[in-house]
Amino acid sequence: MASTVPGGRDRVLAVIKGSGQIADDLVELLSPVARVVVEADDANDPTLHPGIGPASEAFGIVRWPSYVEIGADGRIANRESATELFGDSAAELAPQTV
Repeated sequence: MASTVPGGRDRVLAVIKGSGQIADDLVELLSPVARVVVEADDANDPTLHPGIGPASEAFGIVRWPSYVEIGADGRIANRESATELFGDSAAELAPQTV
């Protein structure tokens, strides 16, 4: 999906929550098609709201994985969770934290 966005990776932002090898692997996988932000989990950063990092908070992301589309006016045009995007084939979602 990200590889088909007009304007390429400069128009796609991926937010990864967590740390360690899995986060590193996701950065490597997504970097060719998106700008990538890695948010630490709240266990590693007590200044964060429980479960929510700055990018997640800014875009209203409360479940992972999620998809947010920003319109030409800079406002959120579409927001979906993996279940809404992929139906029953989606991976188990992280619990809602807000």
